[in-house]
Amino acid sequence: MIEDLLHALGEPATPQTLFALLEPGAAKLATVKEVLSEDDRFVRASRTTWALRAWDRPVYRGIARAIEDCIDTHGGRVAVDTLITELVAAYPDISPESIDAYLSTWAFVVRNEIVRRRGRGDKWPKVPDPRTVRGVFCTADDEVRVVIPDDHELLRGSGVRVHRAVAAAASVRPRQQRTFTGPLGRVTLRWDVYSSAGPDIGSLRAYAQASDASPGDSLILTLHPRSRTFTTTRLRPSAPAPVQLRTLLGPAAD
Repeated sequence: MIEDLLHALGEPATPQTLFALLEPGAAKLATVKEVLSEDDRFVRASRTTWALRAWDRPVYRGIARAIEDCIDTHGGRVAVDTLITELVAAYPDISPESIDAYLSTWAFVVRNEIVRRRGRGDKWPKVPDPRTVRGVFCTADDEVRVVIPDDHELLRGSGVRVHRAVAAAASVRPRQQRTFTGPLGRVTLRWDVYSSAGPDIGSLRAYAQASDASPGDSLILTLHPRSRTFTTTRLRPSAPAPVQLRTLLGPAAD
C-alpha cells in the first residue's frame, strides 16, 4: 500500500502523509514508519521524507554525510554560504542552523568561511583541563568524577553526554571508544566527531534505579581509565553540605 501511494504521489512524502492517505484502520503510523525504514523498496529522500528506491534519486544519509558529499562535489573545499544554499535547496526540511551546528563539530575545518573535511594531518583542537570544567573532578590519580543530573532522559535509558575534557581524561580520543565495567554491567564511552554535543556514554539507567535516585538527584560517575572500571554514587541536593562534598570528591574530601 505504501509503495502504491508513493507511485500515485510521484514525489517523496513523510510517514504522516502516507498514513493519512491509507484507509482508516489499515495500519498504524508506527507500522508505516517501520516499513519505510526496513523495506529495501524505500529510501530516505530528506530528513523527514521517503522515496521509492526505483526513482534512483540521491539518498539522504544525514546532515553530516550531506555536508561531506557537497564538499567532495566541489573538489574538497566549498564556501560555507554555497554549501548551506545547496543543501537547503536539496533538502528543504533541514535548517541553516542545523548545518552550522554540524560545521562546528570536529569532523570539519572552517577557515575564512571555507569548509573542508578534517584530514589526518590536522591537529585536534585543544581540550580544556578537566579541572576547569563544571561538574568534573580529578581528585586522584586514575580517577575522573563526573556529576550527571538524574533527569527524565537518564531514567528512560538514554545515553549521557559528557564534556570532551572527560573523554580525554578517560583516555578516549576523537573517533575512539572505550568500554568500562561497573558492578551492574558495562558502558561504552564514545567520541563521535560528528556530534555537536560531544562524547557520550551508554545508558546508566540501571545504576540510577539501583541507587534509588529520583529526578533532582545526581549520579556521581567515577571512571578509572587504567582498569577501565567505574562506579556510581547518588547525590541528593537535600543532604547536608559536608555529605554532598564527600560524595562529590570521594576520599579527597577528607
